[in-house]
Amino acid sequence: MVTMAMIMISAAPTPDGPSAHKQGVFKFITNKVVMDSVVRGEKRKAQFLFTNSGDAAFEIDRVRSDCGCTVADYPRDMIMPGDTAAITVTYDSSGTYYGEAHRYIYVRSTASNPRAVAFLSTRVVRK
Repeated sequence: MVTMAMIMISAAPTPDGPSAHKQGVFKFITNKVVMDSVVRGEKRKAQFLFTNSGDAAFEIDRVRSDCGCTVADYPRDMIMPGDTAAITVTYDSSGTYYGEAHRYIYVRSTASNPRAVAFLSTRVVRK
């Protein structure tokens, strides 16, 4: 019985062995953008840079904002280990109120940390 237990323990995979689970890791380089003031009715673009700091590829499933005034464009291809890419958002101030505008950008991916959040801020002013 003791011999069997020793065999089972010695056959267990090691963390850095061939059976180690590789994972992609989503990491924002830029997760906060503060834009200059925007005249109501203008559209502005901002970029949020990110990287895959893991050892396996991942893909972004979805990017959305907390407001329909902010639309995101993101890479549809796999993000390979070490790659850097950008999520580009377009902020449309046409239907927004004057004053401070704060928008959250929600990212969902197949990385080991499947959810990430970025922040966009500006001030909407009159002409």
